[in-house]
Amino acid sequence: MTTPTADPAAPGTTAAGTAPVATDPAGSAPADSAPAFGTVEPEAIAALQQALAAEHAAIWAYGFIGAFDKDQLDISRVSTYTQQHIISRDGTIDIVTGAGAVPVRTEVAYSLPIDVTDDLTTSRALSIIIEGDCTNVWRFVIGCTDNAFLRDFAVSALSDSAVRQTAWKLVDPAITPNPVVAFPGAPAS
Repeated sequence: MTTPTADPAAPGTTAAGTAPVATDPAGSAPADSAPAFGTVEPEAIAALQQALAAEHAAIWAYGFIGAFDKDQLDISRVSTYTQQHIISRDGTIDIVTGAGAVPVRTEVAYSLPIDVTDDLTTSRALSIIIEGDCTNVWRFVIGCTDNAFLRDFAVSALSDSAVRQTAWKLVDPAITPNPVVAFPGAPAS
């Protein structure tokens, strides 16, 4: 199953593959103050800030995971997934900025929910947690807006995270015996 992602080489594109903010011909600044994607509700901006914080944390955590997980397939997967989170992060920054807000900054370091050792199991388990956190925040964004562009962007980001989470679960069934989640981002029952 493939997921829609933008070409990382295309500046200003989002996970949905569209440029969220109109830019001047040089591509360096917004052409006008009105975002190309319409009005974003204040509660949606707050949700986007949480999603942006989760994307920052995911990028940081994948760097951490890459230092511990030396499996060749996992190294390739970590690199690809980091790039996908960078695309989501950059698109989210464009939307937040285009809506007139200041994007949250990345932290210097993040607390990890589990102790990661050089063991493949713990680094893979952290990957599953990271992607679960991202599906949760993107689901929250979807519920906070009526803006069609923003909902499409958030659905794409949620879907991408859910696919990555499932892929990690399939690598080692011992970590999670049931790799498929019926409703990604939904509260656990």
